[in-house]
Amino acid sequence: MIMFGLLIFGLLLLTIISLWLMIERRKNYVFLFYFIPFYLLITLSVYWTYTSILGMSKIGYPTKGMYLSHYVDEPVWIYLWILENRVPVAYKIDYSKEGHDTLDGVRMETEQGEYMMLSQSELEEDNGNEDKDDKGTSYTLGGALTFYKWKYHGTTFQK
Repeated sequence: MIMFGLLIFGLLLLTIISLWLMIERRKNYVFLFYFIPFYLLITLSVYWTYTSILGMSKIGYPTKGMYLSHYVDEPVWIYLWILENRVPVAYKIDYSKEGHDTLDGVRMETEQGEYMMLSQSELEEDNGNEDKDDKGTSYTLGGALTFYKWKYHGTTFQK
């Protein structure tokens, strides 16, 4: 809670100083020409940083990673959690019935103890590796995004 208070105080202080500078230098058009876009850029940067600190989800599709979980807000969004480079990342995807059915199938596989991986393209990942299911079962999400079973061998991860 202290961190949130410091963030609000910092934003308020930045706003007051910026407004004071613009009022004091209102006749200096060159300063205003550069300062106003710089201030807008800083404001957008603070917004993106703030939403990432709060753990807000990214809007869009993941490229690759391991499936952790999902939540369906049926008329609007599908929230998807993927493990990317050992860091969980949340995504917000537009709702579709096909995506809902796909993720329900992926959830059933993970409940049976399978590790479900997501890759950008099935052709890139299918180069003779034994990563795909023996039955040929795969789940696609949004065209080129494919979930497949990862056969985990041993006690260490290999890159």
